[in-house]
Amino acid sequence: MSTANHFQKYVKHAHREDATGESIPTVGINASPIPVHGMKVDSQFKTLIEHLYSLKFKLEKEKKIHNRKKKGLPKEEGVHQEDKTNAKDAPNRIQIEGENVQKREEPTNRALMRRDDDLGADDPEGESSCPIPQLIETIEIYKHRNAEEQREKVHLIEKYERFLRKIRKRHIHQIGQIKNNVLLDVDFLIQKYRNVSLELLQIGRKKEKEKKEENRKMTEMCIAACRRFEADVKERAKTAMQEHQTEVAKIIGDAKKENAALKKKMYPFKRSGAYP
Repeated sequence: MSTANHFQKYVKHAHREDATGESIPTVGINASPIPVHGMKVDSQFKTLIEHLYSLKFKLEKEKKIHNRKKKGLPKEEGVHQEDKTNAKDAPNRIQIEGENVQKREEPTNRALMRRDDDLGADDPEGESSCPIPQLIETIEIYKHRNAEEQREKVHLIEKYERFLRKIRKRHIHQIGQIKNNVLLDVDFLIQKYRNVSLELLQIGRKKEKEKKEENRKMTEMCIAACRRFEADVKERAKTAMQEHQTEVAKIIGDAKKENAALKKKMYPFKRSGAYP
C-alpha cells in the first residue's frame, strides 16, 4: 500500500502546484496556460500516464490476489490468469479511455483539490488501497488537461500566425503603394523633363531658324550691295570712257583744224618758193 500512498502524495503535490500557478505560467491576452518547457512537459505527462497505468494494473492485481486469498483460491494460478487478462485487455482499455477523454468535461482544480483532501481525510496514513475509478478519472483529467493545453498552444500559435500574416500582408500592401507612388513620381519627372527638353529643342530650332534667316538676309544685302557697286562702277567707267572719247575726238578735231589752218598759211609761201 506504500505505492498507493506515494501516488496520492504525488497527485496532491501536482494539484497544489496547479492551484498556486507556479508550474504553468500564463501568457497572452486571455491568460491561457502555456507549458514552460514545451515538449518536456508533454513527455512528462506521457511518463506520468504510463506510470499511473502501471500502478493501476499493480493495484488491480493486488486487489484480486487479496480477494482470492479471502475466497481460498491458489495464488499463482489466479495471478497467472489475471496477467493474461490484463495483458489482452490493456490496449483496448487504453484506446477506449483515450476516446472517452475528449467526450468528458474538464473538472476544475478546486474539485481535484477537494477530492484529494477528502481522500487524505478518509485515509490519512495511506493504509487503504487507492480507488481504481479515481485513478482512471485522474488519468483522464491529466490527459484532458494536456489536450486542452495543446489546443490552447495551437490556438495561440494560430492566433499569432494570423497576426503575423496580417502584418506581412499590410507591409506588402504598403510596399506596393510606395512602389506605385515612386513609379508615379518617376513618370511625372520623366514627363516633366521630356516636356522641358522638347521646349528647349523647339527654342533651339527657332533660334537656329532665325539665325539662318538673318544670315540669308545679310547675304542678300551683301549681294545687292555688290551688284549696286558693280553697276555704279560700270556706269562710272562708261561715263568716263565716253568723256575720254569725246575729249580725244575734240582734241583730234582741234588738231585737224590747226593743221588745216597751218596749211592754208603755208600755201602762199609754197607758191612763191620761199618754203620748200
